Amino acid sequence: MSKQLFKLTCLITKIKKSQNLKKITIMNNKLVLLKNYETMVEALYDQEILHENGIQSTINNEGLVELMPMFTEINDGLGLLVFDTDFEKATQLIEENNSINQQNQSNDDE
Repeated sequence: MSKQLFKLTCLITKIKKSQNLKKITIMNNKLVLLKNYETMVEALYDQEILHENGIQSTINNEGLVELMPMFTEINDGLGLLVFDTDFEKATQLIEENNSINQQNQSNDDE
């Protein structure tokens, strides 16, 4: 085996191991509920804020609520889920955004 082929094989092996580590890390993280929502618009708005800040999230019960809107009254409605490792940062981002929106709304009311 030539030196170049050997180096290439080693590089490919390193990349594969790195990708497997990322998969294992994601698998070890748990999804936790960040917040419940009554409407899809509110949930998608906060999800976009998280996405813009590099936090992955998902919305549970999305399909069920779209098919049967009365489900939000029976259950907890829509839930925004994040990885447990991102929970604190996500909470802070959502709270900051909510306080900014409340300030803007009170300024508009004046």
